[in-house]
Amino acid sequence: VFTHCATHNVRNTTIREALASPLFKAIRKRQPYSDNLMLPCMIIDNPNVLREVVKECDAYPTHGNAQTVITEYAEHLDKYSREYAELCQPFWEKVYIRKEGMPKTIPEKLDEVKDLIEEIKK
Repeated sequence: VFTHCATHNVRNTTIREALASPLFKAIRKRQPYSDNLMLPCMIIDNPNVLREVVKECDAYPTHGNAQTVITEYAEHLDKYSREYAELCQPFWEKVYIRKEGMPKTIPEKLDEVKDLIEEIKK
């Protein structure tokens, strides 16, 4: 799991102890973060999860800019995750839930993605 935050350092503890830490337990307890498995990331797709586990476990940033993911970029990540979820949910339902198959063409531009989503919603 890539989190940018930690409660243990593998230089001072074993991998087993780190994986059994409250941070990793809190992360595992919340998985999957969404019924839509196209939204697996707790940083990009579900940024609220990262903020929750960091606060709950009093995790510290693992590098100089790590805190910005939780603070400075929080609003942007929340907006991005909402917009991406709106885009991919119809695709998830069509391809993976209803098993209607992949689209014939894969869009390369945002407008083409939007057109495909509208087509899928029909």
